[in-house]
Amino acid sequence: MRKLTVVATVAMTLMLSAGTSSATSPTTAQFQPYQVVLASTGGAVFVLGFKSCGTMSCPELWAGTGTSFVQRVAAPGTTPRYMSQLVFANGLDGYAFNTKLGDYATTNGGINWTHVSFGREVSLSDVVTSDGWFYGVTEHCVVPKGKDLTCDDYRLARSRVGSVTWSSISIPGTGQLSWQRLGLTAWGREVTVQTPWLGHAGETLLRSFGGRAPLRVVSHDPEIGSVTGACDLTATSASSMWAICGTGMMEAWLYSSDGGDHFKRFWWPFGTAGVVLDPVSGRVAFRYTGIELPRPSELELTTNGGTSFIPIAHLGVVAMAFQNRLKGYVVGATNLRGNNPELLQTSDGGHSWHKVVFESSTQ
Repeated sequence: MRKLTVVATVAMTLMLSAGTSSATSPTTAQFQPYQVVLASTGGAVFVLGFKSCGTMSCPELWAGTGTSFVQRVAAPGTTPRYMSQLVFANGLDGYAFNTKLGDYATTNGGINWTHVSFGREVSLSDVVTSDGWFYGVTEHCVVPKGKDLTCDDYRLARSRVGSVTWSSISIPGTGQLSWQRLGLTAWGREVTVQTPWLGHAGETLLRSFGGRAPLRVVSHDPEIGSVTGACDLTATSASSMWAICGTGMMEAWLYSSDGGDHFKRFWWPFGTAGVVLDPVSGRVAFRYTGIELPRPSELELTTNGGTSFIPIAHLGVVAMAFQNRLKGYVVGATNLRGNNPELLQTSDGGHSWHKVVFESSTQ
């Protein structure tokens, strides 16, 4: 299934204060969202952000549909410095990982969170959800005395939605990849993993049915490749796959119409320009051009896999999540000079936007 693709953006720094705190306390300060996540099924929307708590910043999580949201509890260890990545299968079952304190699961929509352990010095580096399952990549990482971070024992893990029990299989050829990550996406029960090189001309895509062995080779397309080891992959159908691959200061934006066998490059932006891509379905995707020329700060739409884009709106975007071609959300501002991005909703494909109001937060 589709997962939100958000590229690093300079606008993010506008919303994060210097102080951080993992405590949650009610305040009357304005809630500042920075991440919006759609549940894989059921239409639920989750918004993660912060409020000022004196000299600190307190994380807040809100859940809802449409413009009606209620406050939940952010996963432990969620701070501006350690920003949680959220994935929800439905309105109840989700994961927060890359927090300061580890990996956490919720089965009641963020009311409570449970720490999930994958073993000593083992953690999730990515997680997606599809067809009633969560799939993740786990890695064992250590920092030997006097040496750099080293990771090994990369595994493809899976857990049925509603459970916090995981099983895993080894990902062949990964060995010791130092600090590198692996790409991950899923559509239906087909799970795709991207691994660096493995001795071939390009980085390798492996595929598993249902997260089980064996992992079979899909392609060695030389277009797929990233200096960090991982491209951000998003499958939007059995045949359509999008990829963002970091190449240093720039990024290669790619599209495949044959399930990952071959990719074509459709954009080459600077990764520090605040650009954002949100694939929606098949050949349809929205992109935000950031400060890229010739048309900076525009929301654009493609219906042909990135071959061409048409401008939709002129606004500032930090993150976005479209449910379909018409309905979606952005964290951003219609006023490009606004320093405090808000959650905006559209029901006409981004031509008009309405602010979502978060009422006073009381636990």
